[in-house]
Amino acid sequence: MQFRVFLRDFTQRKDEYLAFVKRCQGRHLLITLVQDSDCIDDHSGLRSVLEDVFATFNGLCSEYQVGNTINRTKWGFFSVRQYLDFYQVAQQLKDEKYPELTLVGPSVIDFEYHYLIRAMFSLANVHFDKVSSLLYVDRRGAPENTQLGIFDTVNKINLLHSICRLSPKSSDRILLTEVNWPLSGTAPWAPTSETECVSEDDYARFYYVTTCWRWPAVKWRRFTGTS
Repeated sequence: MQFRVFLRDFTQRKDEYLAFVKRCQGRHLLITLVQDSDCIDDHSGLRSVLEDVFATFNGLCSEYQVGNTINRTKWGFFSVRQYLDFYQVAQQLKDEKYPELTLVGPSVIDFEYHYLIRAMFSLANVHFDKVSSLLYVDRRGAPENTQLGIFDTVNKINLLHSICRLSPKSSDRILLTEVNWPLSGTAPWAPTSETECVSEDDYARFYYVTTCWRWPAVKWRRFTGTS
């Protein structure tokens, strides 16, 4: 289960966030720390709010995705280097005070692995305990459709895993935190027309395939049953 905590209002909404996390006990919880421009620019302020977050949820959650959607400027980051400086604040805090935490990143959206490679082969003093990806599929068709000739969903995951295995900055554990085969009836918020939308059952079967992926790679096949 993924729960987003917005750093810009954590102090004001701390009790609300804490109450929700307590209600989620017994589930595997990933807290995504959503950045804002102030904390991106002010690292001392960022460290202060991260200390507050980690202390507040200590004993309740140990897994945090640091930052969200780093390759879209509307989310605040204008370069991978800027994101790595942001992540490094969390890394230093973990190393000094919270070694038991699992830090997740870099949260690249879409099939834009050049951003991922930049993050995973940098000289920054960071380590991704798990590698997160918002791995969107073809917005106008099925997840077995290809991009750049050969990259259907499974081959995209294969490439992601290969990058992780080669990187000195990460483990090879992957979290697919978001997919976008849109649900029927979600217009006008769906990223495509109703023609390309699918039922919740079809979406669940696709999500089952992606989350149950294991190395060595499986070959794609459309799930037509419920198991």
